[in-house]
Amino acid sequence: MKRAKSSPFSGLPFILFCVLLSSGLIALLRILYMWLSKLHDLTQSTLTDSIITLLEIGLTGFGYALFLVVIFTLVEIKTTGRRRSCSSYLTTFSFLLLSFIILTAIISQFDKLLASFDFDPFFDLTAEGTSSLISYPMILGYFFITDILLYWTHRLEHTNKALWHLHKIHHAFEDLDSMSGVFHPISDVVRWVLTILPLKLLVVINLNDALALAAFMGALHYFQHTRAPFDFGWFGYVLGDNRFHFVHHSTKPKHYNKNFAAMFPVIDMMFGTYLKPESKVLPKTGLSNYQGPKTTSQFLTGNLKKR
Repeated sequence: MKRAKSSPFSGLPFILFCVLLSSGLIALLRILYMWLSKLHDLTQSTLTDSIITLLEIGLTGFGYALFLVVIFTLVEIKTTGRRRSCSSYLTTFSFLLLSFIILTAIISQFDKLLASFDFDPFFDLTAEGTSSLISYPMILGYFFITDILLYWTHRLEHTNKALWHLHKIHHAFEDLDSMSGVFHPISDVVRWVLTILPLKLLVVINLNDALALAAFMGALHYFQHTRAPFDFGWFGYVLGDNRFHFVHHSTKPKHYNKNFAAMFPVIDMMFGTYLKPESKVLPKTGLSNYQGPKTTSQFLTGNLKKR
């Protein structure tokens, strides 16, 4: 019997292909960023300059997001052997890019609005004498306030009919993994508007610091959706891991409306929605009344097939 030829897109070759592809894409983003920076010296139009600034920030943010998505996808492929279609990966990257572009535009306009009112936030972490990596208590406080805002936004997504129409897409994936951790672009923007904008009223923070913090949150988000056989052990009581978050996606009735927090389980404990993971075995995920999105159209419209 002849031995079957191995596919160039399986095992280690596939991993190397993903690494090279992601490295190439990130390198391209950096080249585009440098090219846009040079355009600042050439432009004579305020509008053009604003557009260039938006593109710079968007590309920088997307570079972080792309890197994190690829890393967690590769870890999952390596440890579980699961792979999705190329179109699935492309769709996820496209939605991430779209969300970053919209978010960047919203934040830019919000900053201009605050400037027009000469509004000063309560805390300025960009003041002279403040370290580039702000003090650890301030970082923890920033994360904690962010997570409280995310917690209540998340609960609102489960109770508001319009928001649930979009959020249910994320919950409908029966075969949840790091790639299906992506949200509908509008749902993503709603989350950022209800968290980032209130935070900007409280705290002024350097863009590089904000992107680094966002990168950490993005890394945790994708880790919480991975089926890779890793968890935080006892530290999972401090920082939510995949076992903590899979309870939230579980099909078991006793798991419904539990573990809403994005980072800190203590927030669920504070508001009575915490449920300790029963074991290291991740529960089945999905919705009892809807099938997961099978097409891009279903994902974008939220019109999922009923069971």
